[in-house]
Amino acid sequence: MRTLVLCLDRDDDIGRKAGIASPVIGRSANIEAATKLAVADPEDSDINTIFGGIQEYDRLSAAGTDVEIVCIAGDRDVGVVSDNKIALQIDDLLGKDEFENVIFVSDGAEDESVLPIIESRIKINSVKRIRVKQSESIESTYYLIKEVLSDPKIRGTIFIPIGLAFITFALAYIIKRPELAVAGILGVVGTYLLYNGFGVGSSIDRYRETATESLYRGKISFITYIAAIIIGIIATVQGANACWDGIAGDIFPGYVILSMIFVQTSV
Repeated sequence: MRTLVLCLDRDDDIGRKAGIASPVIGRSANIEAATKLAVADPEDSDINTIFGGIQEYDRLSAAGTDVEIVCIAGDRDVGVVSDNKIALQIDDLLGKDEFENVIFVSDGAEDESVLPIIESRIKINSVKRIRVKQSESIESTYYLIKEVLSDPKIRGTIFIPIGLAFITFALAYIIKRPELAVAGILGVVGTYLLYNGFGVGSSIDRYRETATESLYRGKISFITYIAAIIIGIIATVQGANACWDGIAGDIFPGYVILSMIFVQTSV
């Protein structure tokens, strides 16, 4: 049983670019055609198609199959003109030699649209599509995403809200209150977005830089600021504690008296 490995170049790149007339019959002739096409246009995918057919030819030959490899080209005018040219070459090829089946090798859907023409003349046992592993658009997209995620600001904007949502969800299940998960996630993520939206983080960073610079320069204002914050916190806690003691009684003293108690205790 004689098998035909058929490589198809529907738009005749090997003829237009490499100056080779089709059909190209035999392993050596196809290697020469692919090499010339590679020199003429290294980016042409038909190079990989031909070498993919040669690989299949070698595999079948090693297995003891009676096989031949042929590359057929169409025409620059892709459509009726190129398909008629391909059909005539296939008829001529099958008229000169008897093949029982075909292994069709292509580089994409455009070439595979010719399959009905081939199937009407000979049985197709297999279709092998050659995919180029390196794609410029995919590779560029990959490195763009990688570069974007390497930016600390963008990485924080993307991953921190997601991380907070996951942690909140996990905590809700740990305390056995899964019904709080959605509300907790919305609350935490919303707080984070407001925190960044109002620029609280930037204000804190600026204050930290100013405080550090003041400390290095030996300014007394930094120490007084810290002391004022600590005293203010202590005064607020003492005032709130005094107000709580006033509320704890049986008679509510009123808001005015509570305010006076808070101010007196705090001061």
